[in-house]
Amino acid sequence: MAVLVLAAPSCAATQHASSSRSSVPSLRQHAASPSILALPSASAAPPQASLCTSQELSAAVLSKNGAAGTIYAAIRLANTSSASCTISGYPELTGFTETGSPVQLQANDADGPQSPFAIYGSFPLITILPPHSDGAFVIVYTDTPDGSAGCMQLARLAVAPPSGSGTLSLPFPATLCSTTISVSPVKAGLTFLSP
Repeated sequence: MAVLVLAAPSCAATQHASSSRSSVPSLRQHAASPSILALPSASAAPPQASLCTSQELSAAVLSKNGAAGTIYAAIRLANTSSASCTISGYPELTGFTETGSPVQLQANDADGPQSPFAIYGSFPLITILPPHSDGAFVIVYTDTPDGSAGCMQLARLAVAPPSGSGTLSLPFPATLCSTTISVSPVKAGLTFLSP
């Protein structure tokens, strides 16, 4: 009957093998290394959401109301993507007539207690829209002639998010008697529209 004998390597062979591999760290050395086992810090900041692009948003007019020639229009911006995105600043608007002629609108980004948006509370300049959530901004314009200045009929608006990536077109039939309008930043949620 054959007998299998396992011979232990000699100390000399072990020393030779360990000296020839001394530059290669062993698994035991890795396991003991605190830099490998260190856990991420609990205070590490989460990755920031990228700027919202027109491909991630949809736009719609929610309401238009007002009196004495001052009209408030609320426009919803919905994040239709599966990731959060950030809106930082003011949307840019361009009006279009029925014939498609562009109307350059001069935004008056008023702030503080004299702002026409003060009734809605403060508007942060930076807003994060979670996936499939809504935000909104408000514009204020006049539909009453001032002196001899005439009015024009708008048919559509083009809304450009502050990231500058494309525009969103939406129907916006309105009488506009001044190309200077007030534009608020975007605010998350829609409940602020009913103060």
